[in-house]
Amino acid sequence: WSYVEEWNPPTTDSQILLDGETITFTGTYNPISVVNMIEILAGSFVMGSPTDEPGRNSNETEHTVTLTTDFFMSATEVTNQQYADLAQWAYNNGYCSSSSSSLTDNLDGSTQELLDLDDTDCEISFSGSIFSVDAGKENHPVMEVTWYGSVAFCDWLSLQEGLTRAYDHSNWQCNSNAPYQANGYRLPTEAEWEYACRASTTTAFNTGDCLDAGTEANYYGGAPQT
Repeated sequence: WSYVEEWNPPTTDSQILLDGETITFTGTYNPISVVNMIEILAGSFVMGSPTDEPGRNSNETEHTVTLTTDFFMSATEVTNQQYADLAQWAYNNGYCSSSSSSLTDNLDGSTQELLDLDDTDCEISFSGSIFSVDAGKENHPVMEVTWYGSVAFCDWLSLQEGLTRAYDHSNWQCNSNAPYQANGYRLPTEAEWEYACRASTTTAFNTGDCLDAGTEANYYGGAPQT
């Protein structure tokens, strides 16, 4: 046998077969994940914002949150190419439908829009049963994905890797409202996201108390600065 990508070949063995007999070798399938996941260790942090922070909402009161379970998150935003590749796999397997204007869900009777393909900001196209990414935009973060499209991406990834998908698309509950026990990929909880984003910082932004227009992109320019 020869090397096949994503498969661990069986150990070397020899057998003597009688005329007409056959033998089957098995290997272990180890799929290469679409996304690069990194481990986030459990811990405590102060969630929310101080009362004197400009632009805060009344429900953002500071409080200590303790995460008791380690978890994994993608090292970067999901890119156009990552989303297009997995959408192609899902489309080929009947998990979604698509036209030139919209990618829609097929799981559990859902027809929710997952990706707004005809929006001018979207850098993914669909034509002739093929998803493609605008030239030079392959590594840009995917845009015009709905919340449902983010959930679907998690479930496609689970299905591709032989895991139990975390979401029921008839009611959009994550593992019957028990996300920490989910077997497959899921979106982070609000606390998990803020914990990972802050990375032990306590400033208004995870990069400091103000945003630098010269070095930090993709932010709301009207945000308060100190």
